[in-house]
Amino acid sequence: MKNIFLILLLIHFSNVSISQEFKSEKFYINCGCKIKYDAVNSSGTSISYSCLNYTDKSSYRITVENMEKNTEGISNNELNKIFIPAYLNRYIENLKKNGFKYQEITFKGKKAIKYHSSTMINSQNVFIKAITLFANRRSYTITVTSPYTISDSVFNNFKIL
Repeated sequence: MKNIFLILLLIHFSNVSISQEFKSEKFYINCGCKIKYDAVNSSGTSISYSCLNYTDKSSYRITVENMEKNTEGISNNELNKIFIPAYLNRYIENLKKNGFKYQEITFKGKKAIKYHSSTMINSQNVFIKAITLFANRRSYTITVTSPYTISDSVFNNFKIL
């Protein structure tokens, strides 16, 4: 009985989720590790946050590119009908060039691109799954990397504020 309790306790604490809200970048995420500012992958108007979940060896990265200067003077109507489709089409062209499999989707009520790939790193297969969308005059890319197959449900815990 004592062993069963310890196993259940271990399972509970190995699946702990951490909820975080980033008001300045206008997003919320709940995942298995604490997301922190990632200076290495941030530059100019692009800010990255990342973490590594040691329990399942998955990593999370959220990259937010502030497009307010690029969209200054563009009405919301023009933004939705011209700018965002053009932005997503350029993103798709880049994915095609790099051999990613992608799908155009609606994510959290926004037009988005879901893409995935796998690669070998240190003789281990690594899966990559990401979603890119445009909201609040920002581009958001949520990327999950794992040695295991990644379910789409990992993106359910991301919200635009």
